[in-house]
Amino acid sequence: MATLLKKVVVRECDRPTSSGRKLIVMLEPGDILAMKEKFGRTVFRGSLERIYMVLAKWHVDRENEQKQKDKKLRKMGLA
Repeated sequence: MATLLKKVVVRECDRPTSSGRKLIVMLEPGDILAMKEKFGRTVFRGSLERIYMVLAKWHVDRENEQKQKDKKLRKMGLA
């Protein structure tokens, strides 16, 4: 059984991004995920449902790309 979220949980990522700054990740009540760069002011928020849908789409797109590559290799006789 999961615990319902009643207050903001804040964590800092281990590795810096390509900009050299670490990300601060916040899980907020109301099923909201927020992120910002450490020492940055701009906070980006999105609903967990919407973020899930984007991640699922990326996953399907990657799978389809791999299938296309495999199909191309088979046609060329390399796989």
